[in-house]
Amino acid sequence: MIFLPPGAAYCRDFLRLEPMKKYDTGTSPIREREAEDYFTYRGIEEWVRGFVTAANIVGAKNGSGDATKGKDLYELMPQLFEYCRSHRDDIFSNAVLQFLTAPHASAGK
Repeated sequence: MIFLPPGAAYCRDFLRLEPMKKYDTGTSPIREREAEDYFTYRGIEEWVRGFVTAANIVGAKNGSGDATKGKDLYELMPQLFEYCRSHRDDIFSNAVLQFLTAPHASAGK
């Protein structure tokens, strides 16, 4: 199965949105010329939140618990950018799957 978020089917699409991370703190006003990318980035964040929620539901059924081991979404997004920089032609959902299945996710690091 392939899961594709709106606006970033591939890592290379997601990477163009990296400058939008600056808005994660909520302290910068959105610049008009960045509004479209900002809302695309926010949509992807929410897609990731839903993906992780689904993983948590499956994990709860299997007794494994929190898929992100306490990391919030804003801690996860930079790791997704890091993965995508090394895997530009990969589908974006693989970045999330990689995070969820990596040893650091299951070991609680």
